[in-house]
Amino acid sequence: MIATWPAGSQGQFVYRSLQGTPAERWPEAAEQMDGQIPGAILLQITPPGEPPLRWYANLPGRTFQRLDYRDL
Repeated sequence: MIATWPAGSQGQFVYRSLQGTPAERWPEAAEQMDGQIPGAILLQITPPGEPPLRWYANLPGRTFQRLDYRDL
């Protein structure tokens, strides 16, 4: 277990699309199967009656996953 939050907390992921706009799902379109990764990922947890907690991971300059010889 990495982290826990109080019962009743609300959580969501928000992704930064390649155009820089927020997206609530990734891949943005169901037919998008080319391996693109978002520009950034935000995890937001809102415990009941408290301000939201946010973790942000920026993925600069990464549009596609790195090639890995193990995938061949």
